[in-house]
Amino acid sequence: MVDVDDLSLAVELREVKLWRFSGPPHNEFRCSFRCPIEFGIISSMKEIARHTAGRIYLIALLLSIVGFIAFLVMGGTGADASGDPIIVLGWMTMPLVGGIVFVLFWLVTYLIYFFFFWPYR
Repeated sequence: MVDVDDLSLAVELREVKLWRFSGPPHNEFRCSFRCPIEFGIISSMKEIARHTAGRIYLIALLLSIVGFIAFLVMGGTGADASGDPIIVLGWMTMPLVGGIVFVLFWLVTYLIYFFFFWPYR
């Protein structure tokens, strides 16, 4: 007697084998749990990483994270020798300036990627 779990596994394996030759059918195959590849961020990352502009975009975002961490480690958000916070333009503290620069960098890189290099226009 065949167990129900074995039968469903066999059906899933058969469908995966068919995908190699014909590609996945639209909305026919569903995982019993929410597959991160089918439903989540992983599929979006695969789409971005498949072309050169997307890879450059992801590398720029990674470098901005590394740069922000380096900025924090080097004391960019600290205070001067007297203990007063570092003020920029008379009212913005360095943590605020760092956050604004970080968010603006991500926004500008996304807009450039979306309007000039988006592969699904």
